[in-house]
Amino acid sequence: MSAVWPRLKPYLLLALLALPALWPLAGPAAQAPRTNDNLAHLYRTVALGPLFRAGVLFPRWSPALMLGYGYPVFNFFPYLAHALVAVLHLLGLALLPAYSLACALALLASAVFAFQLGREHFGPAAGLIAGTAYLYSPYLLYDTYIRGSLPESLALALLPLALLHLGRAARGRPAAGAWGALALAGAILAHQGVMLQAVPFVIVYAAWQAIEHRLASPASAPSRRAAGPWLLTAGILLSLALSAFFWLPALAESGFVQINRGTGNAGMSYLNNFLSLGELLARPRLPVDADLLNPPVVRSLPLAALLIAALALLRWGRPVIARGFTARLPERATLGREQWRAIAFFLVAALAATLLLVPLARPLWDVLPLLKLTLFPWRLLGPISLFVALAAGAVAASHEGGAPSTPDAGSPRPPALAGWPRAAIFLFVPLALLVVAGLPFASPPRQDAPADPTLADLASFEIPPDFIGSTTVGEYLPIWVQQLPAAINADRERLQRGEPVSRYDAPGAAVTPGPARVLGAEYTVASPEPLTFVYRVFYFPGWRAALDGQPVPIQITTPDGLMSVAIPAGAHSLSFTFGGTPIREIGDFLSLLGLVALAAWLVLARRSTLHVEPSQGRMSTQAGCDLSRAEYWALFTLAGLLAL
Repeated sequence: MSAVWPRLKPYLLLALLALPALWPLAGPAAQAPRTNDNLAHLYRTVALGPLFRAGVLFPRWSPALMLGYGYPVFNFFPYLAHALVAVLHLLGLALLPAYSLACALALLASAVFAFQLGREHFGPAAGLIAGTAYLYSPYLLYDTYIRGSLPESLALALLPLALLHLGRAARGRPAAGAWGALALAGAILAHQGVMLQAVPFVIVYAAWQAIEHRLASPASAPSRRAAGPWLLTAGILLSLALSAFFWLPALAESGFVQINRGTGNAGMSYLNNFLSLGELLARPRLPVDADLLNPPVVRSLPLAALLIAALALLRWGRPVIARGFTARLPERATLGREQWRAIAFFLVAALAATLLLVPLARPLWDVLPLLKLTLFPWRLLGPISLFVALAAGAVAASHEGGAPSTPDAGSPRPPALAGWPRAAIFLFVPLALLVVAGLPFASPPRQDAPADPTLADLASFEIPPDFIGSTTVGEYLPIWVQQLPAAINADRERLQRGEPVSRYDAPGAAVTPGPARVLGAEYTVASPEPLTFVYRVFYFPGWRAALDGQPVPIQITTPDGLMSVAIPAGAHSLSFTFGGTPIREIGDFLSLLGLVALAAWLVLARRSTLHVEPSQGRMSTQAGCDLSRAEYWALFTLAGLLAL
């Protein structure tokens, strides 16, 4: 226990500090924060549940959405966050509490992984500030409590984990490359829009870490210096392979859906979503009117964390300015040069990302098609919040957190927060400021919602043509659906009452439905005359029909995009099944290869002797904290008071 307790202390502190941010998720089981998208993602999980229970773990088509006509949302929008909720639901939680728990886990993961990354660069005390600053950044809290985007919250939680491991891989640690690939793939499968914007920063960060490693490693170890770039490149390629089953079909088959409903929509176009300086500096709009359907969204920079980052520059910068950047620095007065470069990198990265979300950056967005697909430039506030949080953590930096740069690097280093005055100024006060400044962004109104919504509740939630398939503009409607079926309103009323809806039209024929199937249907059709059998489900590539066990062509009805099959007179068996396409099979194969490569990499890494000693420049990964016991208990007291 004595060995475990030092490792647990920072995480217990983070959990206490996180309680004020999590309290809106702890309401009644039949209530949830009123957000723009919470219910949309909740009901998307309702649609995912039957697929999971049927063993379809990697779905592309949802038969429950669009009032049973089907919707290919899972082929284009990643569903890792919805899968997390579905798993918690299968473990016994009601669906709404499972969703709230998933939101809480995403917020906690954000704090924990940012803590670990901050500790890597500046020491454990700095990690506490970085984790708290990231958790209480306005954008992360508004993402949870106003926008209600659990997928984006999960992607932003995994972002610091990907940076942590890919940075270690760049420094020559073999296993870290595999874990970094897994974390980056997970972030892509949580929200592709966030990661399309963030991946360039991930790559630049990891490349910078590789350069730092080459600068810090001795010339006598060229193999170790050369390993980092190869591990980094392999890790990024592996992450793309692991997630290829999703992103490859999503890109290749986007022409089969009405994606222009989203990209061409004025409210969702990148052209109308740049932020002005006034918006970046905006304060929370309180009180929030509980009668508002969509609470106001404030997308601002993490001002409290920026203030603390400025304090870090003031604390550590004076000796550097006074003595010059090239002179030998006093050991007790400032940081090592590697840590100074880390502060500079995070602030420059935050500034670069900020410049990309203001109107000045429009020409760049105009010429980059993938950037346009991310829709909202202000999504960059997520990576900005992380970079600023890490820079803010430097205010409590210790020499144990990074590689010292002075000639006597092997000598013992004093902790940076020795003594109560420094601990109060550079740790206690920043932590309190971050929590208090973030609380207004975690004060949403509440709304009633079913604790365990059913497919009937899902039918009540969908209101075509305004709200289609859990999306606001129907951007994933197949291109063949130019007009919604005439019977859609009657179908919706039957589904709301829990009544079955006939999924076929076969005039003059006797039709006997076969056993129920999740993706598809079977029928026995008997008719004295040839007929056209209409399967009342939208067509999308992957659908196939078989008559008496033999493939038959599917005709697409106009203008509603349903499936029809010509059937000769007599008795016949007819089936419809949804399967793969060549591009999906390629993506699946690449991901399978990625899984095999990941397993092989981890096995080989355990046997590898490749490592970098601390004296060779590897940053510390210690789990303890550089505070005295008294200061630690004072921190627990502060965290408890803030939680109350």
